[in-house]
Amino acid sequence: MTSPLRRYAAYGLRIDSEVPLPFAPPAAPDASEPDATVRIGPTPTALTPNAARGGAWHAEPGAFLVTIANVGRYLAVGGREITVQPAGGSEPQLGRGLVGSPMGALLQQRGMLTLHAAAVATDAGAVLFAGRAGRGKSSLVAALVRRGYAMLSDGFTAVAWNADETAPSGQRFTAFPGLAGLRLRPDVLTELNCWPQVRGRVGRKNEKYLLPMARFHATPLGVRAVYVLTTHNQPETAIEQLAAGRAFEGLRGQTYRRRVLDGLGQRLAHFRAISAMARELAVHRLRRPERPLLLHALAERVDADLRLPALRPVVPAAGA
Repeated sequence: MTSPLRRYAAYGLRIDSEVPLPFAPPAAPDASEPDATVRIGPTPTALTPNAARGGAWHAEPGAFLVTIANVGRYLAVGGREITVQPAGGSEPQLGRGLVGSPMGALLQQRGMLTLHAAAVATDAGAVLFAGRAGRGKSSLVAALVRRGYAMLSDGFTAVAWNADETAPSGQRFTAFPGLAGLRLRPDVLTELNCWPQVRGRVGRKNEKYLLPMARFHATPLGVRAVYVLTTHNQPETAIEQLAAGRAFEGLRGQTYRRRVLDGLGQRLAHFRAISAMARELAVHRLRRPERPLLLHALAERVDADLRLPALRPVVPAAGA
């Protein structure tokens, strides 16, 4: 399998890739060196014996290896390159696999904070919606885009943080644009009347469809707030702002591929970043009914909360 080298702009990087990245905005071609490169080639079957291991992955400082069954094997090295060895996967399947754990590991190797979150752009900055799979992050972003917001990311959000505690809080955390598309369930597409824009189906266990987002914010934004999505057995949506200790636990639980991050040797830096975010940003718990989703009502409630002028950190940043 061969493919031309394309340049994309995603996650704050200029990426030259032989594997097409789904929904990745193209970058203007120029002669400058890319920040990261993706190429098709051979990969090892394992890392060193001391590498941390999961069911299908190995991780050690500077290297991450993962196998996606019937798709391919991916090796991310040094925060600068990913090698992809196809193993039966089509070009679209290889691309979808690439922008998951391999890309997340590459960003972690570069010292970025990766949260299992989707995000939208507001006039005051980026707002992240974090939560486990099935909590409604992508659906909520899609509904907010229908209400006039611009999408920033989905799947995971890459955040750079400034370790200088004297920096203003609005400059301490920067969220980067990801991919300009969402994966949505059929019921969400029906509720939002988005079927005409669908580009194809993905997922073996859970049926989802690819929806491109024309309203996409393509430049980095300071992080304004984080909402951690959960469900409860009550009929109403509830939002509460969390004190720093509970905010830390909420954010820590939404770390993207946390076991991988530990294997990469980034645990201490990640702990410091999460601690600072919990102290300095407005972190909320957003509870919604388990069933039904009531997507429009949920988006209206969040929209109203985002417009409140009192949305601010529990504790001001040092020096702010």
